Amino acid sequence: SIDDILRHAEHFLNLGGERTLAIGADFDGADMPSDIDGIVTIPAIYQRFLGYFGAKLTKNIFFDNANMYFTNFDNIS
Repeated sequence: SIDDILRHAEHFLNLGGERTLAIGADFDGADMPSDIDGIVTIPAIYQRFLGYFGAKLTKNIFFDNANMYFTNFDNIS
């Protein structure tokens, strides 16, 4: 559920994952809970994170952390 995602994120953040946690949307083939209907649910998940973690951390989780990874590490040979 969205609450489960929030709790997992909170646990990861408590371990120091502020600059590494990133939300993905690969739901293909997954057994989804009733409150998550694939990628169309991302805005609702974002809003829950925004209300719980605030704007800066939520932006990191939903964009900046993944962008940093792909910019800095994806092209290493």
